[in-house]
Amino acid sequence: MFDGSLDEYGVFNRALSTPEIQRLYQNNLNGMGYCEEVKDLACDGFEYPMDSGAVTVKKNKVLPLKAQFLDMDGNIVTDHDIAAAPVLQVHYDSCIGEDAVDVTDDVRSAGNATKGNQFVFTKDSKWELNLDTRNFTAKGTYTLSIVTGDDSEYGIVPMCEATFVIE
Repeated sequence: MFDGSLDEYGVFNRALSTPEIQRLYQNNLNGMGYCEEVKDLACDGFEYPMDSGAVTVKKNKVLPLKAQFLDMDGNIVTDHDIAAAPVLQVHYDSCIGEDAVDVTDDVRSAGNATKGNQFVFTKDSKWELNLDTRNFTAKGTYTLSIVTGDDSEYGIVPMCEATFVIE
């Protein structure tokens, strides 16, 4: 039995993801309330070669990370639809029982199309970042996630995730 009071509550027709719950909480802290919900974009998944399981990296390699985002109506989201481009987040797991570590600061892009860990929208309607793996040398699994560039503007549900392994 609940013995207390509620300031606000919401009823949803599905289970909310962790990022959705975090955005609702943050919106309430900022005084926005859940009625002014941040829009969610759907990620359709990474393209080849990141779409079919972990990629094994031996020495330096450039991994092409490409994905599309769709709005709630199924329309492709371009750089004109959002102000803050999505970014790449990288977590490293040594596979020896320790918690994964955020190594996003080590992201290095390759080529002229990207800078840092920010994706760019290309003329073939994809968000792209060419990841140079040179800074990732420790053996283990690296999980790549596309996350929002500004969680007060939009969220990505479901997120695009892929992995690469250094042996």
